[in-house]
Amino acid sequence: MKNSSLGLKAALGVLALASLVAAQIPNAPKRPTCTTLTGEGSCDWKATNGVGAGVRVILSDRTGGHDLSKTYLRDALTRLSQKYGFTLTRITDLNDITDTYLQNAKVIIFSNGDGDNGKSIPNATVRTRVENFVTESGWGMLMIHAACAFIRSWPFQQQACVQQYGHHNNPGTPATVQVENRAVSGNPHGRMNPYASFLLAGLPDSVRMSDEWYTWESSPLATTQVGGAPITNKIMLLKANEGSFASAAPKYGADHHLAWATTLGNGISIFNSIGHDDTYAQDGTRRAYGDSLLWRQIRYLAKDWDVVSSVSLISSQLHSQFSVSENAGSINLALEGRSGVAVNVVDVAGHRIYSRVFNGEKTAEIKGLKRGVYFVTIAMGLDRETRRLSLY
Repeated sequence: MKNSSLGLKAALGVLALASLVAAQIPNAPKRPTCTTLTGEGSCDWKATNGVGAGVRVILSDRTGGHDLSKTYLRDALTRLSQKYGFTLTRITDLNDITDTYLQNAKVIIFSNGDGDNGKSIPNATVRTRVENFVTESGWGMLMIHAACAFIRSWPFQQQACVQQYGHHNNPGTPATVQVENRAVSGNPHGRMNPYASFLLAGLPDSVRMSDEWYTWESSPLATTQVGGAPITNKIMLLKANEGSFASAAPKYGADHHLAWATTLGNGISIFNSIGHDDTYAQDGTRRAYGDSLLWRQIRYLAKDWDVVSSVSLISSQLHSQFSVSENAGSINLALEGRSGVAVNVVDVAGHRIYSRVFNGEKTAEIKGLKRGVYFVTIAMGLDRETRRLSLY
């Protein structure tokens, strides 16, 4: 992820911009802003469109070990499907991710499995089908715990994982899990990244919980490529406080990450290594990193976000100097005739669709845009601000 006037390029947003036949999100009015966020994560982000009736979530957990871990996740997904109305399809065979299922699916979840060691890698036809579902159709893939372990024969999933299991603590090890909220080498992660604001808003800063904590083959934060393919638009989401438990070697200090998101073509992947123990039962008392976070991850991968608020970075001074508004198919800028105003627009797939420096113009209109969500970055001198706009 580059630190440029674009602000951020992570490919995460509210609506898919690709023209999909069977899985297209229907037109809908803008969903209401959630205004009840508290430190206990009280806003459950109930979907009014996007992920609900008529939408399928596919769960692949048929092989490998971790039987209890898979049961915990399966039970949590069943609760969520009953609450929000989406169809949960647990495939009956490793290679049963069919074109028929994918026609109305938006998320595929790989739970545990242990990769090649657990014989959880599907055949070539299914692998290609999954890859196209993510990279071409623009939907999402969630890997839970040992779903990113021992993968040798599927380069695409290796890249989606970013890093794989190296070592782990014993099950039931208590540790403090924290929401990431900082910039590293100029790249913002967690709450500091505007693309992750929906996923993390309102969650407690830290939670004490027990699990089988992973270390990795190499540092996930420092990983820039897998198998020669570059890793782009990586956002670290959760990390472990190594001072709160005796971490297995190697140690990463402040960079012991547990969950992160990245983009693959037009789609999104998330790896959440938490989930060996009954993470989801803990949600009943902590209202934090169990069902609540799992539900957000599903919607995040399906590009079904509520707009919380405009996102500002570095400076709020530009609010009083410029005006940005959205209309059907266009973005309007009021620039007040100032010079040296750099405007960049990025879509939800992380693609720059507009870039220009204005010198003296009072207004500008960016036309011909598809419906969806855009991030508009305005920069002048050392001030920079990013605003999120929705076109319907």
